[in-house]
Amino acid sequence: MQSETRGVPGERQKETSFALRDGLIGTFQSAGASMVDEGLARRLSDNALEDGTFSRLSPDQLRLQMRALAEYADYVLELTAGDGSDPGYRVRVLSTENATVVTTFSTTAEPPESDKESHWVATSSGYQKRDMPVSLSQIGRELALLTMERMRP
Repeated sequence: MQSETRGVPGERQKETSFALRDGLIGTFQSAGASMVDEGLARRLSDNALEDGTFSRLSPDQLRLQMRALAEYADYVLELTAGDGSDPGYRVRVLSTENATVVTTFSTTAEPPESDKESHWVATSSGYQKRDMPVSLSQIGRELALLTMERMRP
């Protein structure tokens, strides 16, 4: 077996990131949420911090960033993907109102067994049913659904 990649190093990571974001953001938007990109959120909070409204000497930078973002967003979702030894995802949702943690959890984001796709493969001993790999878009969708479920009061 041979594995070959072409293009700029790190380009494959961007592709996987886009597929994951597509499932995640699409699910939130279909539920009625509006999303603000991380880069835009960072620029908005940096601009608010630079105009003299907030003191950079504050020991609680997270709270200052949340106050700056409160004008544009109700929640901040942090998604951290595990590495090869830990294939799961860690999700943390913060309220911009007071910088408190609304929910935090870890998951593999595997869809329920009933949602997994499979196909039949011919083998020397007959046909066998095999599960198809889960797409990153499906994983993103599952992450969004789990997050929404855990944010419910």
